[in-house]
Amino acid sequence: MNDKVTVSIKVQDEAGRAIPFVTVWKFAQIDPAHVRDDRHLELTIEDLWRATLRYRETSEFVLSYGLRPVPQLRIPPMGNQQGEMRDVVDYEEMTGRGNHYPRPDPLVFGYTFMKRGYLPNKLAFTVSKQDSKVEAVVTLQRDPNESIDNSAYLQTYDRIRYELSDTQKNTAMTPENGARMEGLRKEMEQAAQQAITADDNKAAARMYARMRYLPELLMIDGRIAGFSQTDVSSERSKQALQRAYELDPDNLFVWMQTVDKRANYPLGANQTERIQRNVVQLESLIAKFGEAAWPEIFRWRAGSYANLGDFSKARALYLEAAKLEPKFTDWQKWIEDLKRTMHQRGVAVPGDW
Repeated sequence: MNDKVTVSIKVQDEAGRAIPFVTVWKFAQIDPAHVRDDRHLELTIEDLWRATLRYRETSEFVLSYGLRPVPQLRIPPMGNQQGEMRDVVDYEEMTGRGNHYPRPDPLVFGYTFMKRGYLPNKLAFTVSKQDSKVEAVVTLQRDPNESIDNSAYLQTYDRIRYELSDTQKNTAMTPENGARMEGLRKEMEQAAQQAITADDNKAAARMYARMRYLPELLMIDGRIAGFSQTDVSSERSKQALQRAYELDPDNLFVWMQTVDKRANYPLGANQTERIQRNVVQLESLIAKFGEAAWPEIFRWRAGSYANLGDFSKARALYLEAAKLEPKFTDWQKWIEDLKRTMHQRGVAVPGDW
């Protein structure tokens, strides 16, 4: 018996034509005995579908080595240029190889599929212990509210995202792989410049925002010393985010990453003033984008009101966030922390809390 399942899915449009470079998200059902105490946060196909509908606008920035709107979200490689998505469901890898947990029988897993200009779709599988391979076809319908942009620079951008989506390919610490990754970086930069020339700053901003999360080899004295899938603290990453901000500050992902910058703290501002300015940004962001904003933004907003001493509002916002995205975190723990803070400050906790 094989604890791995190889997956091959063809993604097509309503006419049966292949759709290239489709973004794919994934869930896999883990045996409750094989996960930590946060097992109640593991995703189901319904959870994955909810996340897809809410966060698909920012799906190009959701990476295995980077930020994710929901931590338990799994990110397989994108579909290739021929519309083929290939994956391996490795149960032992998902639960820790050293644990040697057996694959459940049956194993339940699934995917959602996203591409600008199309409505997303989903597919779930229930695979018996004897099966080690699944194949399927999924069809994406055209989105009547969004056109398909076939600009050469966006096609280049999608191809590069696909090339980078197989994170295992990025890890080889060889000069050849280093040159490959630098070449992809330069190509993305060139595509962004082409978008700017075409007066498409929004597309260019997306590319620069994605450039914040590029892999690279770490060099010391001209020698390969290590590897990083992404380093948001590097100077190149900071510059990429700054460029995205300059080109399209109201891009949802860019806004979420630059709340502090937009708050524009005055010189000498104290902690309370900083929190108040952040709250203005968080409230404005949520008012503009609603549930498309990531759960961390809702958590940050609630926590900010707690830090300002408005505990009732903070609790209400935590409960609102928990209802909106229950699988983001253990929201009850945040409320319990809120109660402890109130006790420490000598504030009475209402009996119905």
